[in-house]
Amino acid sequence: MVRRKELTGVEVRKLRVLRESRISVHQKVKDIRKTETVTENAIKRGIESVGHFIEVQVTDGALYRTKIHCYFLDQTRVIRLLPNEKNYHIFYQMLAGLTQEERAQLSLAGYSLHNLCYLNQGDITQNETEDASRFEAWKTCLSVLGIPSMDVVRVLAAILLLGNIQFGDGAGMEVDIKGGNAEMKAVATLLGVSSVALFRGLTTRTHNVRGQLVKSLCDAKLATTTRDALSKALYCRTVATIVRRANSLKRLGSTSGTLSSDSNESVHNQT
Repeated sequence: MVRRKELTGVEVRKLRVLRESRISVHQKVKDIRKTETVTENAIKRGIESVGHFIEVQVTDGALYRTKIHCYFLDQTRVIRLLPNEKNYHIFYQMLAGLTQEERAQLSLAGYSLHNLCYLNQGDITQNETEDASRFEAWKTCLSVLGIPSMDVVRVLAAILLLGNIQFGDGAGMEVDIKGGNAEMKAVATLLGVSSVALFRGLTTRTHNVRGQLVKSLCDAKLATTTRDALSKALYCRTVATIVRRANSLKRLGSTSGTLSSDSNESVHNQT
């Protein structure tokens, strides 16, 4: 005969707090996974562009833990939109919710849906009040996870600014940046690297030829492809890190951390 273990009052309260926290987290983390598309009958609707399912673990008849499993992420949506469709919702919410001071810190002053290339190719209509409110709720969710919201916002801002870096073929085999290198410098600062290293990383390729590493220059088209690949990778890693942190919420006392690229969570990507 199996004897059912009775939970103490403290354990019941902890499980209740855990359940409420996880529900809140799952609802708010959706914004970094959700986009807007147009259905066959031309009706816009929000969709999940990150395929996922939620594993629920129950012990002694009570919810013990839930875990998010991601099985694909539509990376192309980050860099390319069809007409009348939107990118991931968090980008719009961030632009609506940032203060002028925060915009200046993130080098986003003067930028909007109209002049950010990763956003202006799609639907740029926006309810700023609603998006700003959702952005505040999203930041609260990150604080529950112990992730500083500015860690995530810096990466998101870097992605948007990367989309505005335009390359052109210069003299000889070199690649030039159209319109100056202000955005290159801003992205480098946000990512914590030097602008020279970032430029070289985007405009050169390294090949292994018979055991020797050989570097070659990219043309403008290949540099643009590399730029987009970096943007997609940054978004994918950010989603994976947030999911990993959400899945670690099983310990109520474990609520501090930073946005780290070290992650055991994997997202199978649709490029």
